[in-house]
Amino acid sequence: MPIPGISKSGFWFAFIIIIIVILAGFVLRGTPPNGNGIPQDNRQMHITPSPPSLLSPTMGFLTNNNTFLDISTYDGSNQVVHPCVIYTGSGWNGYAYLMAMTPYPHEDSRFENPSMRYSRDGFTWEMIPGQPDPVIGRPPVGFLSDPNIALVNGTLYLFFRYADVGNVSDPVIYYNYTSTTNGVDWTPQVKLNMAKTRSSSFVHNGTGWESWGHNITTGNLSHFTSDDRVNWTLTGTTLINTTLFSQWHSEVKLYDGQYQLLMSDSPYENLRFYTSSDGLTWIFENNNSTVLSGRKGMWDSSMYKSSFVKVNNTYKIWYSAFNAASVAKVGYTQYP
Repeated sequence: MPIPGISKSGFWFAFIIIIIVILAGFVLRGTPPNGNGIPQDNRQMHITPSPPSLLSPTMGFLTNNNTFLDISTYDGSNQVVHPCVIYTGSGWNGYAYLMAMTPYPHEDSRFENPSMRYSRDGFTWEMIPGQPDPVIGRPPVGFLSDPNIALVNGTLYLFFRYADVGNVSDPVIYYNYTSTTNGVDWTPQVKLNMAKTRSSSFVHNGTGWESWGHNITTGNLSHFTSDDRVNWTLTGTTLINTTLFSQWHSEVKLYDGQYQLLMSDSPYENLRFYTSSDGLTWIFENNNSTVLSGRKGMWDSSMYKSSFVKVNNTYKIWYSAFNAASVAKVGYTQYP
């Protein structure tokens, strides 16, 4: 029915103008925040996954955070790398989140000594009164790095790597561990009998221990098992398609019977997410797309080793990165 006072051509002209105004409003506003206060307009461009990938309970595409967390370090630099975070659920000594990390001021390995921080919300990190800081001090020769933690029956295990690379052709590299029930009193270090690796993850699967570490020569992720945390058996090299990049640092977690892997590649550009039913053969999720990438000119221009937990089907990620001046920080993001 014609609208009184408006011709048919005038009606259609007005209708088209209204549609243009509505579409322009969407463009100017951008998409809504993703729940952690980060506008989705800054989201990295990726190929949209197929419907099965969207429905699968795995980590999807992440959003860079424009700010980083304020985490103290014993050396005063507050430059942090290689976070490893675990979620305790009911709390451990009053904390829901536990983080192992190391300072790495301007990539100076002399300060790369394993340290612990604790949080009730995953954002504000603090020390337990009376805790040693760092947990393990700098050795007389060589350096420490690559901490990883596991909580088993109330005992917190801190694994960390020792390296003396003075002899390039045959460097001395091995892992140690120490443990605590209160964050203040730690047991003496115990050396692991394991092949030379970097960025190793340690997981207790309910009956025994498993570990994944990158071979120092090939970079490929190797899998080990142990009954006593000391003597480790190499069970195989994982099958990961790395034709487009080189493996660097990673973290493995076990959730709901599924192994999950978050890997940073070399040369420090992206984070990639994988899943596995056996810990050996891994599926590259999200249609083989990276889940997070560095942003040139920002605090997170170069991606480094990162950590994640899964809480009520939400992935919480603490990612370490460098800016162009080699200042290392840790940021937070989540999915969904």
